Amino acid sequence: MTTFIKYCSGCGARLQNENETNIGYVKDLNHTLCLSCFKLKHYNISTDEILKTHFPMLPDGAFIVYIVSILHLNTLLKYDLSKFYPNSKVIILINFIDLLPKTVNFDAWVKQLKTKNVLEVMPISALKGTYLHYFLQTIDHYNQGDTYFIGLQNSGKSTLLNQIAKSLSLNIEVLTASKPGLTMENIKTPYKDHFFIDTPGIYEPGFIGDYLPYEAYQKIIPIKPFKPKTYQIKERVSFIIGGIAIISVVKGYPLSLTFYTNTTIHRTKYHQAYDLLLKHKENLFSPFIKEPFIKTHLKAEGHKKHLINIYDIGFLVVSNATLEIQAPRGANITIKEGNYHGL
Repeated sequence: MTTFIKYCSGCGARLQNENETNIGYVKDLNHTLCLSCFKLKHYNISTDEILKTHFPMLPDGAFIVYIVSILHLNTLLKYDLSKFYPNSKVIILINFIDLLPKTVNFDAWVKQLKTKNVLEVMPISALKGTYLHYFLQTIDHYNQGDTYFIGLQNSGKSTLLNQIAKSLSLNIEVLTASKPGLTMENIKTPYKDHFFIDTPGIYEPGFIGDYLPYEAYQKIIPIKPFKPKTYQIKERVSFIIGGIAIISVVKGYPLSLTFYTNTTIHRTKYHQAYDLLLKHKENLFSPFIKEPFIKTHLKAEGHKKHLINIYDIGFLVVSNATLEIQAPRGANITIKEGNYHGL
């Protein structure tokens, strides 16, 4: 008797009906979604913890598309892909570029990222399909066979593959949600004579999912297009971001603060910001991270513009300023000289 192996169309896990506590569990093997993905899709309930996965093991010389969200830009130079995949060729996609207030200066990115392994650095929008046609033309041009999609959790890999399937009129839909680490095993999407292969997202510590349960953070992490919130900020003014961070201008004149969340952003005087947060926590300022906040000072010296990523939900573009960030210990808040044209 032949036993057919089935995989969850949501997370890619092998379906099994033997142990309800293991991944891939279904009551009936005729189902296409495991119980965890079914609850996530139909009831927006997460039953799994965030997987703390590293860069996936790939075949030697695999052709790679490395997807980086604009909300993770400061991680771009953190990882040297040539060390993980020394014989691979890579296309870097800067995703969700439709959320940027200005166009990314890709010449600047190319200068920093172009190596013998990196073939192209390209913009794309997984949400709207912007530049998708050019990306597929590039894939055809290099004609490297199966293509592996890698990237941090919530970088938009699954959303992009859904856009590709839609553009090719394929009856395939990969489950997407604001839950980090949704993809647990490789998921294949056919493309001409080969496959696009979605791999589990890479865990980056200090993102918002480390501090809040899914039912809290899923309300503030967008998975659909909407207009970002952008503010002009000045000296001795603080912005309380929900109950997850306080950003204050200690000295100087930063340019703009942009967030892609559904949370409340409250402007107030610098000296009263933290007391105000504690007074109205879990009411006006929600969701609220209960861990103690610590202060971090970041300096953007001179007139060169710097990019500050706040968790995986927003960023600041600043110059000639000192900022004070209050957030839980270990929060992924980083500053690098920016590469935006016109900001």
